Amino acid sequence: MLGLACATLLTGGVAYAASNTVKLEVNYGIKLIQNGIDKTPTGSAKPFIANGNTYVPLSVVSDLVGIKTTWDSNNKSVIIGEKSEGKPLGTPDFLDSHLSSNKASLSSNESMVINGKSYGSLGFKIYSTYYYGSAVDYIKLNYALNNQYSELKLSLGIDDNKELRKSGMLRNISFKNENGDVLKQVSLGGGSVQENIAVNLTGVQKLVIEITGDGYGVIDFINPTIK
Repeated sequence: MLGLACATLLTGGVAYAASNTVKLEVNYGIKLIQNGIDKTPTGSAKPFIANGNTYVPLSVVSDLVGIKTTWDSNNKSVIIGEKSEGKPLGTPDFLDSHLSSNKASLSSNESMVINGKSYGSLGFKIYSTYYYGSAVDYIKLNYALNNQYSELKLSLGIDDNKELRKSGMLRNISFKNENGDVLKQVSLGGGSVQENIAVNLTGVQKLVIEITGDGYGVIDFINPTIK
């Protein structure tokens, strides 16, 4: 459902949710205009207003913006765009940090929020807690892949963790193979995010994710998936 601010209430009606039934006092008669053309659906797909929001079936929005949506009945989820294939990358076989004190730490499946936007909890966080103003020499995450995978997909961002977020921080995240060859490199500043990153893993025996940079903060590894 798509929520849009709307000031005008038109003819009334009542709608019900399919499960965990909730009664809504709704107002029909809303039009959908796309590039000057009336694209208002008819029948049961009619948009309506309830509690100050405009509700439109996701299938209608999908057609209007040209983005595929599918229903995943096993996980009771709506998939917007292409479905992510593969399996979770998981936590590393080995976490290495150059720091002798305040070493980096990792936590899995915690809420990830970047610039106020939720990115769910699939993935893990790297806490870089070096408080003394010096650069973080490196943090390394090591994965034994044994040439079994072709691609890693994920998103990366600096979390809105208030205690460990520093606006001037900079992180460079490099994805390397066992020979130290850089497969992909991403740079992040405080509060930034890069989505839909793809790393080619063809022929990679060991994946090393190396994090370098200044300041301290929390890096979100969002839904990392290998196939």
